[in-house]
Amino acid sequence: MKIKNGFSIISVLVAAGLLGILALVFSKMIMNSQKGQKNVENSLDFDVLRSSIALVINNPSHCAVAFKNSVSPSPTAAQFPNPSGVDANKKLESIVLGASTIAKVGMNLGGGLKIDKLELQDISPVSTPNKFEVALIVEATKASESYGAPKLSNASNPFRFSISTNPSTSEIIGCGGGSCPIGFVNSGGGFCIEGNRSYAGTLSYLNTINQCATLGASLCTASEWMLACSNGLLADHSITQIEWLDGGSYGDMVLGTPNVSGCIVPRAGNIYNVGTYNLHVRCCTVPR
Repeated sequence: MKIKNGFSIISVLVAAGLLGILALVFSKMIMNSQKGQKNVENSLDFDVLRSSIALVINNPSHCAVAFKNSVSPSPTAAQFPNPSGVDANKKLESIVLGASTIAKVGMNLGGGLKIDKLELQDISPVSTPNKFEVALIVEATKASESYGAPKLSNASNPFRFSISTNPSTSEIIGCGGGSCPIGFVNSGGGFCIEGNRSYAGTLSYLNTINQCATLGASLCTASEWMLACSNGLLADHSITQIEWLDGGSYGDMVLGTPNVSGCIVPRAGNIYNVGTYNLHVRCCTVPR
């Protein structure tokens, strides 16, 4: 059947069907873009959280006060661990410094990212009375509309620092981080970074992660790289030598440093296929 001086009904139906398919395709593309942006947002928010905690840990006076107020459910009897060592691992409810809550289980960091774990673990290589080497693990659940794994965690490279306690009461009387490993420089922001890359060549994303792991470190996050760059610590930074960054994954694409001069914030546009590109390697870690 054909409409007078027009298209056949079949042609109209086919055209309508094609328009519907195009609408679905564009809708899917927009949805994927939004998920990628949300993932980048969540990753950067987690970076800010880690940097905030690191600043506390690496200031001995702030560290002692923060964990004295945070380790025990009762701030007046903060203890870690008890003298018998039975309570070696403690779940934290919060990290509090004065009137400021640095981190708290259940805290929403914006963009749908929520903290769901703060955990101290006793990692002392030998038992020393009233002094403990500890690891702090932080975990957060990402927004449901975000790409990738549902959680962000520092479990592969936790904060490591020491805690000293009163011999009589086990009350925390001091804590703080250590120094940067050989080959790393202190960023001034609570983490250590390679001022000069220890690996001269380029690697795939997965091999880069393994390379940093051999140093007891991990890939630098976007915020770590930006702070170190702004502080003039990246002696071999070059716009022609793009580096992998941790976080900000977009499907099978991952953030890399901007290929522009100066210290420009890495954005969602600086993404590289993990299965195609080999980029340069720079690692970060925490003072020990």
